[in-house]
Amino acid sequence: MKKIIFCILGLVFITSCKEESWKESEQQKFIKDCIQASNGAEGSKEICECGLQKAMENFKTKKEAEQAIQKMSEKEIMLMYEDCLDFQHDHHYH
Repeated sequence: MKKIIFCILGLVFITSCKEESWKESEQQKFIKDCIQASNGAEGSKEICECGLQKAMENFKTKKEAEQAIQKMSEKEIMLMYEDCLDFQHDHHYH
């Protein structure tokens, strides 16, 4: 668990150096909103952190991510975050 957190912190630090990127406050809000939306389901923090990384890889800013996701179908969203959901499945059933 600590290893995951250090990796995420490292990625956050690297991406915050870019000119146009997600602000730290936006990243925290993304994770907070994600955890609330999952109603505290088991593994939700890990899934939300993974989701944030996926969003940051695919979109330059939080606003861009929100606009793009509104236009996507549920299937497209699930495909984008498939790795995050697989992590939860692998984590709990092996």
